Amino acid sequence: MTRAGFRLVPAIKAATPSERAGYAAVTDFDKVISMFVRTGVWSRYAGPEPGMGGCRAPADLLAKHGIDAATGCKIRKAG
Repeated sequence: MTRAGFRLVPAIKAATPSERAGYAAVTDFDKVISMFVRTGVWSRYAGPEPGMGGCRAPADLLAKHGIDAATGCKIRKAG
Protein backbone atom coordinates (compact mmCIF):
# COMPACT_ATOMS: atom_id res chain seq x y z
CA MET A 1 0.00 0.00 0.00
CA THR A 2 1.17 3.48 -0.67
CA ARG A 3 -0.07 6.88 0.25
CA ALA A 4 1.37 9.98 -1.36
CA GLY A 5 4.66 8.23 -2.04
CA PHE A 6 4.95 6.60 1.39
CA ARG A 7 4.71 2.90 1.94
CA LEU A 8 2.45 1.93 4.84
CA VAL A 9 3.85 -0.92 6.87
CA PRO A 10 1.70 -2.81 9.37
CA ALA A 11 2.74 -2.34 12.97
CA ILE A 12 4.71 -5.22 14.44
CA LYS A 13 4.14 -6.03 18.10
CA ALA A 14 7.37 -5.78 20.04
CA ALA A 15 8.36 -8.82 22.06
CA THR A 16 7.82 -8.55 25.80
CA PRO A 17 10.82 -8.99 28.11
CA SER A 18 9.64 -12.49 28.98
CA GLU A 19 9.35 -13.45 25.33
CA ARG A 20 12.88 -12.20 24.64
CA ALA A 21 14.24 -14.00 27.70
CA GLY A 22 12.25 -17.18 27.22
CA TYR A 23 10.23 -16.33 30.35
CA ALA A 24 13.43 -16.50 32.40
CA ALA A 25 12.90 -12.91 33.51
CA VAL A 26 10.37 -14.09 36.11
CA THR A 27 12.09 -15.81 38.98
CA ASP A 28 9.74 -15.00 41.85
CA PHE A 29 6.76 -17.17 40.98
CA ASP A 30 5.66 -17.01 44.61
CA LYS A 31 4.73 -13.33 44.15
CA VAL A 32 3.16 -13.94 40.73
CA ILE A 33 0.98 -16.77 42.06
CA SER A 34 0.03 -14.76 45.13
CA MET A 35 -1.17 -11.92 42.90
CA PHE A 36 -3.07 -14.43 40.73
CA VAL A 37 -4.88 -15.81 43.79
CA ARG A 38 -5.79 -12.29 45.03
CA THR A 39 -6.79 -10.72 41.70
CA GLY A 40 -7.42 -13.53 39.22
CA VAL A 41 -4.94 -11.86 36.86
CA TRP A 42 -1.84 -13.74 35.69
CA SER A 43 1.22 -11.65 34.85
CA ARG A 44 1.94 -11.80 31.13
CA TYR A 45 5.63 -11.69 32.00
CA ALA A 46 5.32 -15.06 33.76
CA GLY A 47 4.34 -16.93 30.60
CA PRO A 48 1.19 -19.01 30.19
CA GLU A 49 -1.09 -19.10 33.22
CA PRO A 50 -1.78 -22.23 35.29
CA GLY A 51 -3.90 -24.73 33.43
CA MET A 52 -2.57 -23.59 30.03
CA GLY A 53 -0.01 -25.48 27.98
CA GLY A 54 3.53 -24.32 28.69
CA CYS A 55 2.87 -22.94 32.18
CA ARG A 56 6.25 -22.62 33.90
CA ALA A 57 5.03 -21.99 37.43
CA PRO A 58 6.26 -24.74 39.76
CA ALA A 59 3.44 -27.14 40.73
CA ASP A 60 4.51 -27.14 44.38
CA LEU A 61 4.17 -23.34 44.59
CA LEU A 62 0.78 -23.48 42.89
CA ALA A 63 -0.37 -26.10 45.41
CA LYS A 64 1.01 -23.98 48.27
CA HIS A 65 -1.34 -21.19 47.15
CA GLY A 66 -4.26 -23.57 46.61
CA ILE A 67 -4.13 -23.70 42.81
CA ASP A 68 -4.42 -26.95 40.83
CA ALA A 69 -1.52 -26.95 38.34
CA ALA A 70 -3.44 -29.02 35.78
CA THR A 71 -6.56 -26.85 35.65
CA GLY A 72 -5.52 -23.49 37.08
CA CYS A 73 -8.56 -23.59 39.39
CA LYS A 74 -8.60 -23.23 43.14
CA ILE A 75 -8.29 -26.50 44.99
CA ARG A 76 -11.45 -27.22 46.93
CA LYS A 77 -10.98 -28.44 50.46
CA ALA A 78 -12.84 -31.56 51.49
CA GLY A 79 -15.47 -31.03 54.08
